[in-house]
Amino acid sequence: MKRQVLKHCCAIEAVILIIIPFFIDAFLVNNAETNSQKRLVEANYWESTNNSWTGSTELNWQFNSKLNIVAGLEYEAKDLQKAYNINFGPLLPPELINENYNFPSPPTQDSVANNRIDTNQRGLYLLYQYQLATSSSTLKHALHFGLRNDKHSVFGAETTIRAGYVGQWQKTTLKLFYGQAYQEPSARLLYGGWQGSGSAPQLKPRDANTFEFNINYKMKNILLSSNYFYIQSKNLFNTTDLGEINSGNGLVNGGDFRIKYQRAHSAVSNLSLWTTLSWLNSKEQHNNEQGKLACEDVGDLADYTLHGGAYITFNSSWQLNLRGRYYDERATVKTNEIERIESFISVDTNIIYRPPYFKKLTLSLNISNLFNQGYFHLGVRSASASTTNLGEVDENGVWIGNGSFYNAQIPQPDREPWLAAHWQFD
Repeated sequence: MKRQVLKHCCAIEAVILIIIPFFIDAFLVNNAETNSQKRLVEANYWESTNNSWTGSTELNWQFNSKLNIVAGLEYEAKDLQKAYNINFGPLLPPELINENYNFPSPPTQDSVANNRIDTNQRGLYLLYQYQLATSSSTLKHALHFGLRNDKHSVFGAETTIRAGYVGQWQKTTLKLFYGQAYQEPSARLLYGGWQGSGSAPQLKPRDANTFEFNINYKMKNILLSSNYFYIQSKNLFNTTDLGEINSGNGLVNGGDFRIKYQRAHSAVSNLSLWTTLSWLNSKEQHNNEQGKLACEDVGDLADYTLHGGAYITFNSSWQLNLRGRYYDERATVKTNEIERIESFISVDTNIIYRPPYFKKLTLSLNISNLFNQGYFHLGVRSASASTTNLGEVDENGVWIGNGSFYNAQIPQPDREPWLAAHWQFD
């Protein structure tokens, strides 16, 4: 009988997070005396204090050469603040704002009644890995099965499973996986305190099922890899006139194809080239203007992306790394007035030099956006401050903004060189 191996590990982690963002906002208010709008400015603090701690323990049991069992327990407790605590300064016309302005003090404690919630969650999981016996040494099989049960003090209990198969025959490896998952709504979405930041404590987790297929073929100097995945989700978080609700389904499928070439070359000591082409098709049901569910493409995602790179080691002193990426044009979210973000190509490089007489010293030159391409990333959240709605000065000389905090698109840096030196101490 072969010797059994038993390993155990545990961990405890505590986090205290205090967020006190500071804002200076401007508002248009009606002036009853002149029957016109007047612009006023106000400074304010928004405070949120949260803390949590997490404990976990895991047992790894190598029963024999074929069977391996992993079991674990996790526990997490959170003390969360719901609505922000806000302190305001005086609301004044811009011309009266100077160094004597009475800025508000940051909130020091939670002064709102029933504004905190304590939650806890424990998770139990068990994973089996079993190597199947075969009559041929060139053919290998492995089965994976996992079971997890989570119990949340707010959302109740949820059980998910994971199953997989891995087969290897000579130069080919085949993988099949199935998994279940659920995503809890974030604390901001649940307890934001007002509809603009989220205030929907009735929300439940959204669920998903995932199928994945992967096949690899390895030759002497070339590795070919192809992957396909299919994800079904339900009980999505949907926005309506009454706030967030659980409704609608989602469907995502996509995949990628990867080629990697590596070998020692006559001109260099080592050469590695790789490229990955990915595609994605993602749709979700959302409530339209009539309040009915309609299937739409998920915004801010590229249908196709292409990544590639080269790693070249010339000798023991010099190394060159190149990496490039292409993103297809992306349709934006419906709140963004810019309908599409243009495609772009960007290349980064890194040159590493290790002086032969200073073994502990490494010099590197990193250049991002090597060819100085001008391109944009997508805006965050509503991304509704666009180039088609810049704001304007009205006939009374009052500035009227576009009413959004979030840019529709974010310009990316031009060429950026970085020089670094690293010394390895004993």
